[in-house]
Amino acid sequence: DVGPCEEASPHPDISGARLEALQRLLQGGPCTLVTPVSALLQRIIPRKVLADASCSIMPGDEPDRDALLESLVRMGYLNCPLVEERGSFAVRGGILDIFPPSLPRPVRIEFFGDTVETLRSFDPLSQRSLEPLTGLNLLPSRELVLSPAVLQEFVPRLKERADQLDIPADRRRQLVAELQGAGYPPGIEFLQPLVHPGLELLTDYLSDPLLEIGRAHV
Repeated sequence: DVGPCEEASPHPDISGARLEALQRLLQGGPCTLVTPVSALLQRIIPRKVLADASCSIMPGDEPDRDALLESLVRMGYLNCPLVEERGSFAVRGGILDIFPPSLPRPVRIEFFGDTVETLRSFDPLSQRSLEPLTGLNLLPSRELVLSPAVLQEFVPRLKERADQLDIPADRRRQLVAELQGAGYPPGIEFLQPLVHPGLELLTDYLSDPLLEIGRAHV
């Protein structure tokens, strides 16, 4: 979608499709994956990071709403008055609207007290609720996750690399301030090696028997 080091981020549709494919591989169910060699060789988000940043919500669950909203921000979702685009969420009383990048329509979560009462997809244009859902598999909105712990470890790595490249300190501080304010500057995905050391390959997401086959063919 975009080349390395461009000041642009992949389109949410593309990021969502990639994250959904990685999640399906993590779950270990049957699936068919077709990919070009360039994508096969691309370093991607580690399995543990994706697994820890993903969750499922079903009717009857009683999630900690404050913790859920905080996790949405860490997962790259933008808090908006109205959900119209992928990667955004909105809170209105007992209703939480969210538009995961891996889904064709946003989802409306209705709470009764602390309990999830219903899950429904809705039309982002008319905002009208549509068909009910049995559950929601919630993935990050981007292909990197900036939790407070990750950000704390990222800052010294960024400083060291910026000093090596003679990048001005004020530019580095500006980037850190944006990230600490839950902002995701365009092109932030290409700092993944500093955000998530130990990036993996697509073949790392495969189960052990398939992994050996994949390595043999690569």
